[in-house]
Amino acid sequence: MALNSFAFDCLRTTFDLFVASQYNMYDEDYNGYVLDSLYTDKGEGQSLSIKYYRTGNHLDSTIEYNVTPDTTTQRVIVYNETVKVDKEENSKTVHFYKDGEEYQKIEFYFKDDSLYYRTLNIQGKIENLYEEYSIYIVNDTIFENEGSPITVHDSENENRCSVNHQMQAATSWTTLMTYEYETRGDTLIQTNHNPANNQSVNGTKEFYVPVDLLQTTPIISKKIYPVADWKNSKQFDLLGRPAKSEHIIKVGR
Repeated sequence: MALNSFAFDCLRTTFDLFVASQYNMYDEDYNGYVLDSLYTDKGEGQSLSIKYYRTGNHLDSTIEYNVTPDTTTQRVIVYNETVKVDKEENSKTVHFYKDGEEYQKIEFYFKDDSLYYRTLNIQGKIENLYEEYSIYIVNDTIFENEGSPITVHDSENENRCSVNHQMQAATSWTTLMTYEYETRGDTLIQTNHNPANNQSVNGTKEFYVPVDLLQTTPIISKKIYPVADWKNSKQFDLLGRPAKSEHIIKVGR
């Protein structure tokens, strides 16, 4: 399918996608993009593909395909998940269940262009704080966790923005991650690229689709993603860090 020509405000798209997937997506009347699938080439013949099956915006199950260097070998993991939401005016608590057992809950607070949440992992009846995170957008900058790192527009490409970090006492900024967007039909594609490792990392591809077009149809494992040459990629959260929580990897429920 030919690539449509479409200009994005990358900064606004990045912020809105993140807020939608973390907060708005759990509303019954949500009408927007959700994460349909992603592809990561781990290098040396290994790759990870994740496919989400939904009815509307409700996640029914998740399938992970882990391919080994011997391409005849695949490890397939199927998750049967349910989500319960307790909602108030500007806040909500989302409970995640895997095969009927609650394993995580996230407490959100959102107002204007600011989102705060805390993630608690659950084992039995014990809750452990896993992560606290805040993100907000002011003018042409996304700030995270007390202001560092920041995400700004790319001066040469309006479809791309960069996550920059300034080390303590340093005078210059380091680019941790870039995000670039394109469309293919009704699909929005986000490519995450780590400039510091451009010899081995050429981006994780995330595929977003409008929620009203989703169908729970069978998956054909080797034909999920367009053919590309992505090298040794990793999942990253908006901070440009390797994703360290199960929830971040499964963004876009």
